[in-house]
Amino acid sequence: MADAEGTFGASARAPRNLAVALASLLALALAGTPALAEAPDAEAPEHTDAESSAERHVAAELLERRVVLEGEIRALERLLSHKLLEDRQLRDLFSVDITDDDEVETLRHQLDARFTQLIDQRAPPEAPLLPDDGTTTGGATDGATTGTAADTTGDLGSTTDALDVTDTAGTTEAAAPEPEPEPEPEPEPEPEPEPVDPLRDLKSQVLDLEIRAVEARLAVLDLPPTERERLAFEEAEHERLLAVKAEAENAAKAAEVEARLAEAARQRALEAALAARTAIQRKLAEERATAEGVRRDQAQLRGRLAQLRHDFELKRKEGDWPGNELPLKVADIEPGSPAAATLYDDLVAASENIRVELRAALINAESDPVVPRYRPDLPDAPSDAPPSIVGDIEALERTASELSAAADELARSSHTLALDVLDASYEHESELYHARIALLDRLPEDKRDAVLGLGREGIAQVERELSRLFLAARWYRIQRKSAPNRLLSSLGDIYTFARVASSAFWLLLVAGLAFFLTRRGPYYLGNLRALAIRSIKRASVIRVIQGLLAAVEAVVGQAVVLLALLVAWPTLGEAQAIPEIAALYDVLLYVAIYRLLLRAAHVGISRLIHRRLDAAVSDKILRSLKVIGRTALAIAIFLSISEQILGKGYLYRLVLGFAWLCALPIAAILIRWWRQTIADAYLKYSDGTGAMADAVRKTRGRWYGFFVTTAAVGILFVVAVIRVVRQFILGFEQSRKALAFVFRRRLERQAEVIDDARPRILPQDFVDHLTTAPVAAGPLRLDYFPKLDGWAQEFASWRHNTAVGATLVVSRPGSGKTTWLWRACDRAAEQIQCEVTRITMTRRVLTRVELLAFLVEALAAPAEAQASLIALRDWLVAGPRRLVAIDDLHGLFLRGVDTNQAWDAFDDLVAATGRKVFWIATIARQPFEYLRWAYRGRGSFRKLIELSPWPEEKIAELLRERTQATGFKVIYDDLVIDRVEGIEAQAQLIGTEREYARLIWDYADGSPAVALDCWRASLVTDGEASVRVRLFRRPAEGVLEELGEPQRFLLASTIWHGHLTPQEAARSLRYRLDLCIEGLDLLTEIGAIAEHDGRYAPTIPWLPAIYRYLRRHHLIED
Repeated sequence: MADAEGTFGASARAPRNLAVALASLLALALAGTPALAEAPDAEAPEHTDAESSAERHVAAELLERRVVLEGEIRALERLLSHKLLEDRQLRDLFSVDITDDDEVETLRHQLDARFTQLIDQRAPPEAPLLPDDGTTTGGATDGATTGTAADTTGDLGSTTDALDVTDTAGTTEAAAPEPEPEPEPEPEPEPEPEPVDPLRDLKSQVLDLEIRAVEARLAVLDLPPTERERLAFEEAEHERLLAVKAEAENAAKAAEVEARLAEAARQRALEAALAARTAIQRKLAEERATAEGVRRDQAQLRGRLAQLRHDFELKRKEGDWPGNELPLKVADIEPGSPAAATLYDDLVAASENIRVELRAALINAESDPVVPRYRPDLPDAPSDAPPSIVGDIEALERTASELSAAADELARSSHTLALDVLDASYEHESELYHARIALLDRLPEDKRDAVLGLGREGIAQVERELSRLFLAARWYRIQRKSAPNRLLSSLGDIYTFARVASSAFWLLLVAGLAFFLTRRGPYYLGNLRALAIRSIKRASVIRVIQGLLAAVEAVVGQAVVLLALLVAWPTLGEAQAIPEIAALYDVLLYVAIYRLLLRAAHVGISRLIHRRLDAAVSDKILRSLKVIGRTALAIAIFLSISEQILGKGYLYRLVLGFAWLCALPIAAILIRWWRQTIADAYLKYSDGTGAMADAVRKTRGRWYGFFVTTAAVGILFVVAVIRVVRQFILGFEQSRKALAFVFRRRLERQAEVIDDARPRILPQDFVDHLTTAPVAAGPLRLDYFPKLDGWAQEFASWRHNTAVGATLVVSRPGSGKTTWLWRACDRAAEQIQCEVTRITMTRRVLTRVELLAFLVEALAAPAEAQASLIALRDWLVAGPRRLVAIDDLHGLFLRGVDTNQAWDAFDDLVAATGRKVFWIATIARQPFEYLRWAYRGRGSFRKLIELSPWPEEKIAELLRERTQATGFKVIYDDLVIDRVEGIEAQAQLIGTEREYARLIWDYADGSPAVALDCWRASLVTDGEASVRVRLFRRPAEGVLEELGEPQRFLLASTIWHGHLTPQEAARSLRYRLDLCIEGLDLLTEIGAIAEHDGRYAPTIPWLPAIYRYLRRHHLIED
């Protein structure tokens, strides 16, 4: 019968012979049944010998198939029970790799189709079995058989059951023959019974088994991938162990035979030595005996090594190590239970036992293998020696070479076995060790305190960790001796070489990119900053982006290195598992983080101080940060390496718990370095008064002054913490506003009981000192000009390059931009001594002709430059370098149709003359926002200086200096809340002054002009040279909500343009002129705007109210 291999591999050969024998016996039994014999009906056709033979052949095939399926079903059930196969292998049941998900999925689809086919085949009972298409069966089938099917699971029914059914049917048919018919009356003939197919039941059983087999195979394929991988791995390990066992047995037998033959040869050589007639023959015979003795010893050693290898592999497979089952219990142990303490003690005992084996393995691996070697001592052949003597000498030389090669091979095998035993012992010892470390956090509290304490158990824990460290060092030294050879041999594989080359390529690419970004990063960040300024309209967003980009630029080099390390790690692939590379990566990562934090801290401290540091102070700060950072870096690296080698054990926790002690010597070093600075800071804080200040002053140059300085540090630290907390709270604008609101509410309640009937009339000289007009120079000007130093440097460098000099100063009305502009002009004149022209726009210029006339007059241009703007441009370019400062540049445009001619012409003039004329101009915030939106950030003014609202401290300083310049005394008694007499009252007066300054700053929204107006409105005379502070009155903002739409847009237009006439308002808003005049007059009556020379502009007291009102109605944005 021809065998046919199925798609899933050949079936087991062992049960097949039994199946064939059993099928032959059952076929003979079937052949003797009446059903297969001649039918009793005389009219039925006789069965020929050929038909009987075919039926017996089919029956034999079906029975053989049942037996084969039964064995395969038992094998599949073992797999589903997570057991290894006994009499077959996975490839006998599946032709695909069950660990490959793609192949498994393809096979699953085939089995699903086969299952559906078999179910359809079982539905009609008379249908013949479909032939096996090779997608499910793993057994051999006969090509002539028509009833083959797939493997199934389940118990197989008894074969004799089918035979009983067939026998019964046949016997009944034979025992009941039809009676002879009666002559009178003739009965109707009985219908013939349907012929019984003796193979139907057998076919049905096989079909059922095939259906169940498909289900079983699908169940195996539906196992989780990890379980299928485990089955494949365990089978491979089992096969490998069987191969090792067979190899050991064969080697032992071969060694025994070889040793016996070698001993026999040695005996013959000894006998030949005794019978030798010459000395040289005796010497050669003795050498042969020695060589054969070495051959015998080598054979015996080879057999012992094979047996040791087998024993070791068996031990490793079965896990016959001390405490092998203990690590699995750690995950299930209940934290804090007595069982955890017991398990810990068991782990300690098992670790001690395995370390005995590990030490023995280390000694064995460190020592040279003892291998029998033949060291020939052959005599020289005399010149007249016969050929037999020469031949013997040459044969012994060949034998010596063979025995030397065999000895080297045995030494390598012995050393390899020693290394394998060492690795397995170290691996198991590591499992026990890390399981014990993981159990520390689950121990009962008293047990954990004892183990991690300084008592006997704690010392024992330290000894175990140190012993582990020494053992790991010895193991590492042995393993790394063969690392270069293993690396070179692995690179011989083309796939390994390609993988290493790919990792090296990506590493070089990342390194090159990091180097490029480190060198060119600041340049690209500058371009990004310029792009953000051109693209983003909101000033607040631009400020945030500029701050972020400045912070990134300060640390770009260190950040790129850190990012490169993080990106490079995944490219290493399998090299990540190499301990040296992992440790080196951790060290480099910590060093990169240290450099980044060091740079960020140095830059951050420099910026927090808000002043330019001397180089010496900056270096001292950097040196101090390095001491702190390097200490932290050393601790971090130690903890990382300790965790990799020893885990989070006693030493790790000891260092982690006492790392704070390093702060003591660091603090001593830093106090010593900063001793003089600390003394100066304390004396400044205490105003040089007090016992502590005297002690600091007297001990500055003495050695024991260190302790006084340490005490001063403690005081300054407490003061600094309080100040930082206070500044943190007040650093939020909402916090300051909330404090100002609470203070105002308390003042309003107190003001109800204060007689405020006196008019708030101040002397004219006093009022002049509180003017809100721009101050060009003198004591009334506060020396606060943010960003002026940067502009001065840019202006100085402009004289020596070809860049266009154009700067635009932007701020809200009343923020001091005009004063800033005049101070910039003075600074330029002092610094370079160039010609400076100051221009103030008091009217609106909208056409090119008007612009030409305005500039000619302002610049005092000669007659030849008055013809056109081109002539004016040529005159400016041909003239000397000069600075032209224009205040209120928003007078060059008007919102409307075809109203920007003057602005466009002026922008072209700036671009054409900017290399000889430095243009600097001021513009209000809202006109600038409109122009930036309309021109999409394009224009000749490359440099933009945005003046932020003044901080609270500068507003308070402005009010204080202006008031002190008048010579008047300011009395805050009416504002003191919850008065306390005595010293506390004086302190509360100071606090009230500070709180009232914050209240004014909050209402003014950082505008110095509004703050001065509120301060002037708060004062009333109280004698000849004193003024009393009362709560200022705010404008009645509610009247703005009663305005109609025209008045609302007219009010917004005064903010959009800075100032405008009724005609300009009508042109911009497209309102009738009379409606604009009427609306502007109404706003003037309210007090929100004021008219000057026919132009209307918002009044200073109403500015905060107007801005809040227009924001609520979405007419402006901030």
